[in-house]
Amino acid sequence: MKNNKYQISILLTMISLLLLLSNNLFLYKIFAVGLSFIVIRTFISKITQEFAVFEVIFFVTVLQLFILPMMDKNLSNLQEYLLIMGGGILSFYYACNLGRKRIIFKKNSIVLFIGNRKNFLLLKGIMLLGICFKILTTYKSFSFDLILNLITSVGYVFSIVLLYKEKKKYLIYPIIYFLLFLNVAIRTTVFAEFILSGMLLFVFIPTLFNLNKKQVLLVLIFGFFVISFLNTVKTAYRSLVWVGDSRGFSLELFIDSVFENERENDGYSFSERASAGSTIAQIYDYVPDHYPHTFGTQFLSDFTNSIVPRVLFPSKKDIDTHTNYTRYTGNLLPEDVSVGINPFGIAYAEFGVFGSWVFMFLFGRALCLLNNYLYKMISEQGNTLVLILYPLFYISFIKMEEEFVGQLNGWIKGMLFLLSFVYMYKIYKFKLNIKNA
Repeated sequence: MKNNKYQISILLTMISLLLLLSNNLFLYKIFAVGLSFIVIRTFISKITQEFAVFEVIFFVTVLQLFILPMMDKNLSNLQEYLLIMGGGILSFYYACNLGRKRIIFKKNSIVLFIGNRKNFLLLKGIMLLGICFKILTTYKSFSFDLILNLITSVGYVFSIVLLYKEKKKYLIYPIIYFLLFLNVAIRTTVFAEFILSGMLLFVFIPTLFNLNKKQVLLVLIFGFFVISFLNTVKTAYRSLVWVGDSRGFSLELFIDSVFENERENDGYSFSERASAGSTIAQIYDYVPDHYPHTFGTQFLSDFTNSIVPRVLFPSKKDIDTHTNYTRYTGNLLPEDVSVGINPFGIAYAEFGVFGSWVFMFLFGRALCLLNNYLYKMISEQGNTLVLILYPLFYISFIKMEEEFVGQLNGWIKGMLFLLSFVYMYKIYKFKLNIKNA
């Protein structure tokens, strides 16, 4: 069986390479549709049995960078785009899957973990603490906001996990978190955190409600329409907020935007707004003719600035997505628009075509190696807390439209925080066992 899978994998790789080397737009489209089909099929198959976080990342990637860009009529360099992007996605896909261990979702283990009174009190305490911190950081900024936000993320996951114990009793807590995330989105007109919270919930839904593949597909279709509607509302809301000199953030304006007439939108379709391809295509056109490949110099400069904790360097500059966008595309962004350069865009801008494929391969290997390390902690050490927190280790990369420097920065700091939290729990458990011995 394993030999057959290996042979099929080799065959698909050879076909993919031949299609990419064909220099034919029609064959590039076949490659894009074929890879998308494989990813979506694998995604629906695995998410009912395991924490298919990688499959969620692949699904969102092919949706935003393959399927939707092919529907974008304004993409003039589609053939070049599919060639470069196709090689990058293929490199990333194989790097992530090469030797990756499957994180099987063990519902009984989680129920037993929550059944322990001390574990239950720990989860509930951090969940309530996360709610408090979210309210606090919504209305006041701190130099250690990152840590408070990470505790909030952990608390949000714990609020979902408590549903495995009793849905009716604890459903109120995920709802509270959702409302708090929505409140932040309304106040800032930035809906990334709110959308990510929904995607994180989606990872748990199939096992939480014991869904089969057809039901997962229905949830997926429903989620697609919800995100489409949210994109329309977000666009209408931003246009209302940015009218005049003052920003009128308010719940009333948001409700008005929910019922905003479709003709009053910006004229862009959902596929054009949700696709991350148009920005990457602009980078392919602009670099290196008008801006040279810096082979990591600019990327390292931005990353070094972002990785330094604000508590140590309070006056450090925030990541300026407008500057990065202009640097790599030559275009200016309106003040009310925020566009991030994702890893595929940064990789090409810094290292060129082949270099971007190597970069995405190495990036995929890093994610895979972390997965296997966590697998060892879950399977060999029986660490259920790591299983519960597993999706948080990858939440930064679920959406492929965020600024990569910020994503990478958040991922590294988040990973260190989560691992520290896990080891602190192990020490606490060890001392508790000694005390009870």
